[in-house]
Amino acid sequence: MQKGTRLLNHGEQFFLKFFLKCNQNCLKNAGNPRDMRRFQVVLGTTARVDGPLLAISDNMFVHNNSKHGRRAKRVDPSEDISDSSDVAVTSNPVIKAICPSEGWTQGGTSVIIIGENFFEGLQVTFGPTTVWSESVQIITPHAMRVTTPPRHMPGVVEVTLTYKSKQLNQGNPGRFVYVSLSEPSIDFGFQRLQKLLPKYPGDPERLPKELILKRAAELAEALYNSQQFTLPPPRTPVDPLSHYASAYTAQFDTNNGNF
Repeated sequence: MQKGTRLLNHGEQFFLKFFLKCNQNCLKNAGNPRDMRRFQVVLGTTARVDGPLLAISDNMFVHNNSKHGRRAKRVDPSEDISDSSDVAVTSNPVIKAICPSEGWTQGGTSVIIIGENFFEGLQVTFGPTTVWSESVQIITPHAMRVTTPPRHMPGVVEVTLTYKSKQLNQGNPGRFVYVSLSEPSIDFGFQRLQKLLPKYPGDPERLPKELILKRAAELAEALYNSQQFTLPPPRTPVDPLSHYASAYTAQFDTNNGNF
């Protein structure tokens, strides 16, 4: 902090210019310049301030350059981010794992990033796309939740952490796989899955992918629930999926008995 203060000494005016380096103001945050809390510089012949003083400066506001209360903002690329007054990151954050590590190209997948030294204001970058700090939820210093942005094509992207447009974990990025619903392998998998599902009157030849996933989930739940009871299933199934699950399980029991 650079300060110029006029001092009065024995009726004569002197202009004293000094450089004060201070990073604490007895507060846990940066403080408010409008607050009445002020600091003064005194000149004296001893280290005590309760005795005769040669001069006393005007009140000064001291900024607390600490990590408390920091919030990242969208920085103009023309701004100089190497200013020494910026918050210094004592330990660079590190990504250890991403769960889940893949999602659709449409975006919107909620993922948990596991690592170290996470703090408020971090930005997460998936490839060239940045998720701003307002959309990043810091759970603990070791975990954060973020929603993946959309991407125009499938593939693997690097996941990096930035703070005020400065990349922090460039040497050890995470990786996230974008998957497209229109990939040939995905289409083939949906076709195989549809053959295992029950068919209802009025179903088209090819079911929508959302409906295939819905029926597959219901069938899996019915199969799981049927295995939880030791009593025989009722004569009249509650719904067609339960009936299909019972027949599906019985088919495997019969096949296993033939070996």
